[in-house]
Amino acid sequence: MPHNLNSDDTVSLREALHLEIVINQALVDLLIGKGIITREELLGKIEEIRNELTDHHRSSREQEC
Repeated sequence: MPHNLNSDDTVSLREALHLEIVINQALVDLLIGKGIITREELLGKIEEIRNELTDHHRSSREQEC
């Protein structure tokens, strides 16, 4: 059943971003702490995704021209 939002359910963009950062950091800390991933693997994946996003953004701009 859909839940209707009221003014008590809304948060600011700043609060939402802060919560997202806290959740992501907690997940990273748990994954590394349990030995599921290494910090190096995480940093490598971050770099890979950044490059993909940069390439995608670049190709999108070139198509607009």
